[in-house]
Amino acid sequence: MTKVSERSAMDWWHTANLILVVFGVGLVNSLLGPSLIDLGEIYASAPNEVAVMNSYRALGLFIGSCVGGFLYERINDQILMIAMGVIYGAGTVLNPVLPDLNYFHVLGFSAGVSIGICHIVYPMRLESLKDCEGMLLLIKNVMVKEYINRTTLMSTSNTVVKKSSDDTVQAQNGSRQWWTDEGSQVRLVKIWAEDSAPAIQAIHASYGVGATIGPFLGAPFLSSRENGLIVRESELHVPYAASGFLYLLILVSMVGAYFADPVGIQKAKENERAADADSDGTFETLLMTLLFFYLTISVNSESTFSTLISVYAFASPSLQFSKADAAYLAGVFWTTFTGGRIVSIFIAAFFDVKQLLLVSHSLVLCASGILVVFGGSAACTWIGVAMMGSGVSSMYGAAKALVFNYFHLRHFHISVILTGACLGIAIPAYFVPPVVESWPMFLPYYTGCCNITHLLILLLMFRAVRGKQTIHARKGDRHRVSKENVVV
Repeated sequence: MTKVSERSAMDWWHTANLILVVFGVGLVNSLLGPSLIDLGEIYASAPNEVAVMNSYRALGLFIGSCVGGFLYERINDQILMIAMGVIYGAGTVLNPVLPDLNYFHVLGFSAGVSIGICHIVYPMRLESLKDCEGMLLLIKNVMVKEYINRTTLMSTSNTVVKKSSDDTVQAQNGSRQWWTDEGSQVRLVKIWAEDSAPAIQAIHASYGVGATIGPFLGAPFLSSRENGLIVRESELHVPYAASGFLYLLILVSMVGAYFADPVGIQKAKENERAADADSDGTFETLLMTLLFFYLTISVNSESTFSTLISVYAFASPSLQFSKADAAYLAGVFWTTFTGGRIVSIFIAAFFDVKQLLLVSHSLVLCASGILVVFGGSAACTWIGVAMMGSGVSSMYGAAKALVFNYFHLRHFHISVILTGACLGIAIPAYFVPPVVESWPMFLPYYTGCCNITHLLILLLMFRAVRGKQTIHARKGDRHRVSKENVVV
């Protein structure tokens, strides 16, 4: 693990830029749900027609991720990030001021493409993030009195370390060869190995922080009606313009970082033969299939619920929330979502990832039960939404941490994950919003059914890995054999 004191100012500058980029994406994405009704009024369309933008954005995300690697091979990664930031920031400002809904959908597709390209490119600059996550790991190691033991072992066993695989040496000395073009999950898993769970949770937290602020930023600028009369006109251009201004500041900082350090990060080649030698093809295929469906449902539940909870609360005849209160309800979801992700970093450091997943699923099942049984109670709605945000927050990262303990992560796996995430966003955006608009209770029923199916898939994943040895345990066995050979 590289010490924090060894990091240069440029490393921290790049890191700050990247955290702000992810923060900004979360901020803008979370504005959509609370503003659906007002956007429908602006574009003279039903909210469900506005929500279809999620599908176009998901399609753009998939295409952008596919072409991002091609572009990265030919263009400096910092230049790509700046260009994509310009597109995303300009699109954010234009969201509520376009001529008609078709332009809005095209803008959503463009935003998806820019995020998709950054999905491939921006993690390349996240090398310095390992120190932030390393501090979490250090907390864990000190509290369980393992850190001193590890450093002592490293200082007295140099011969064994030199005889171990290149991957182990690079993980200890922070070599840049770890940073591949396969996304942040690949790099985190490779660097942290069996301790990757808290690191994966940490990388998702910055998005949640931005998503928490979005609904509270937009709520004061929504239109208001009393007795069918408009009391206050919609001013959605204000929060979207503020978000665009944030991106302008980020872009200025990114340009400054580029001129100070214009070097792009080169793609590192990975020897996949060694990785494949440890993998059982049938087991890997089964587990990736289960992970695909698990993540599809996970993203489906998160995206659908967070986008439509404001519509549900506003349209429900038994709740009759105002637009502002409905927006604040979405804010509560994102607040507990972010809090859950931050807490899960420490939970994942101390407890088995299976326990974290079981706790998460227990929370969302309880939340669904509350929303279905006590759907007419405003107080229970607040409680159910808060529990839903807490429960769903850690599922995406924890499931990946579980699966990639059993085989080496490759670009194909990232493609499967991305495809599942895109489908989870795109498919329900077509058929769920119209039903919720006419029958609001469909949202808790739909979410509850998804949560039950989600749990069944998780149990199948647990069954599939039962009795299987993790790749880190296999690597440890090889290292022990290597040590014995050196001693002999």
